[in-house]
Amino acid sequence: MSIFNENNKIIDIVEHDSNLLSVLNRFGIKLGFGDINVKQACINNNIDENFFLAILNVYHNDNYFPEQKFANFKIIDLISYLIETHKFYRMHILPEIDRLFNLLNTTNNVHKELFLLLEKMYTNFKTEFNNHIEYEEKNIFPMIIELSKNDKNANTNKAKLSEFNFINIHSQLDDKIIDLKNILIKYLPPIEDTFNCNAFAIAIFKFEKDLKDHSRIEDRILYPRVNQFYNQSTTDHVE
Repeated sequence: MSIFNENNKIIDIVEHDSNLLSVLNRFGIKLGFGDINVKQACINNNIDENFFLAILNVYHNDNYFPEQKFANFKIIDLISYLIETHKFYRMHILPEIDRLFNLLNTTNNVHKELFLLLEKMYTNFKTEFNNHIEYEEKNIFPMIIELSKNDKNANTNKAKLSEFNFINIHSQLDDKIIDLKNILIKYLPPIEDTFNCNAFAIAIFKFEKDLKDHSRIEDRILYPRVNQFYNQSTTDHVE
């Protein structure tokens, strides 16, 4: 699978992989690209070109994950991107999944018990997911930024962050969305409203894929950076 570089035109990237439209939006790059390439788009939007390309290619190519390159990026850029992704989930992805489920639920008059189970599982997942990203934004990310600066709160933050298990929490959320998906594609009896059922299932599949890429960045880049900060001397400072 291809790897994009600074000379690729944005319009060619989108035509090659339309799923990357949402990633472009998270960086503030909006439709109406004209003929600009990656380099020009990054200059226009004040984006670190190498960081942008690394994120873009992680989402495009499952085999691409330059951990060493990520380790050199500013922690504030990484966290800003993660917060923009949370905002995208909260404002666009989850409301769209809500809409598709409600549409499916109102057109279906059979298998009500299974639909109630499906609704309960999805609601529980959504509540847990929203609580998780809110906790990260209000507590974890600010502590990581302070820790990276080795400020006066560093030791307190080290203790608090050591209690937060990124990988375990992401794994629990992954399991919940897999259970939800299995109900849809394996256990739900065939229903007449195939179009809306498929639309709901496709939205869940896309969200699952995006979440996996998002979790990979947090588990394999953010979490190791936290450990790296643990080991810094009190006189070191990291941007």
